[in-house]
Amino acid sequence: MASLPPWLAAICLSITLTVTVIVKKLRAPSGVRQSSLKPIEVVEKAEAGRLKLGPEPTIATSAVTPPFDFRHEPPRAYRPFKTRTHVAMGIEKVPQSDWIQMDWGYLDRINERVPVMEANPQWTIGVNDTSTPAILELFKEVMIEHVPKHFPSMFRLDGDILTNCITQQTFDVERASKDPALALRTLCRNVEEDFYLMCPDGQGDWRLQGFISCFPGGFDGPSRMGMSFRDIHLPVPHYEERIANGVDKFVRRMKVDGQLVQRFNWSLQVDGKDLWRLDGNNYYPEKGHTLPEEPQSIDIGQCWLRYERQTLKMLPETQAIVFCVRLYMTSLRDIVREGNGVELADAIESMPEKLGLYKMRPFWEKDVMAFLRHAV
Repeated sequence: MASLPPWLAAICLSITLTVTVIVKKLRAPSGVRQSSLKPIEVVEKAEAGRLKLGPEPTIATSAVTPPFDFRHEPPRAYRPFKTRTHVAMGIEKVPQSDWIQMDWGYLDRINERVPVMEANPQWTIGVNDTSTPAILELFKEVMIEHVPKHFPSMFRLDGDILTNCITQQTFDVERASKDPALALRTLCRNVEEDFYLMCPDGQGDWRLQGFISCFPGGFDGPSRMGMSFRDIHLPVPHYEERIANGVDKFVRRMKVDGQLVQRFNWSLQVDGKDLWRLDGNNYYPEKGHTLPEEPQSIDIGQCWLRYERQTLKMLPETQAIVFCVRLYMTSLRDIVREGNGVELADAIESMPEKLGLYKMRPFWEKDVMAFLRHAV
């Protein structure tokens, strides 16, 4: 066979090398690692009734966006004390996709929420005729539209049946869409957030008319039914003179445009990690609370930063405002370990006197402040 001219041979060699490189890249994509995980298969029920995660799942990997796996998602490390602002709205816009949050504590929290709800229905579930349409609209948005879309590895919707792939429980969403109390109980069994429905009163204000509240931090839902935002916050020092008018204006300007806003609230809990607290960690003299003559001795191992991520959005059909609360707990030992002890101490000291009293600072400040400032 006649040899190729040099110029033609060079072109052929270049084409051969290019094809070889492309094939190798297709066979071994750079930076993509085969997953050792298996699909979520089974969630077993323990003898005591707690739900347990089954075998390690396999989740097919994608070279573009790996699927969400709640077991590998740490809790959000919000540190609201860093702003050192007190009794302020502190509102910021966030994406609608960030409304409901999931992390590796999901199963433990659901296991804690459900018994609280079942043991305290009179405190945890609030329903009336006014809130029924808003509750059913909220249920549809969360359980039918939001979680199956944003967490498809955790929730699967087949017709009228929603399957929680983590707990292996199924829910008839068609039935729950007609029963407000069942809708609230179903929300409790599937997401960690508490929900409070502020319904329009026809006179330019919004009032609490319904709720599912399993982790209240001093919020007594039944006693606040029918109250406006302003009424609910009357016990908070400086609320009336500092932000009440601003909150009222903001609420009246909220629109049905899918806008989601968030803010934060925080307190110290110095006697354990329990999440169900009707009195919260606040000082209420009208409830018989008294101040100690001297600061109390505190076990630092039982001290936690309790902080709430609070979001607000307006439902399009009923124009009810959903006040959604997601609770986080971080031990003070972890706050110090991450280097934020002094900053938290500064934030505590900067509280106005009345607010510090309301947050029970005199009860724990001696030992807590010493730990935050001097722990190594």
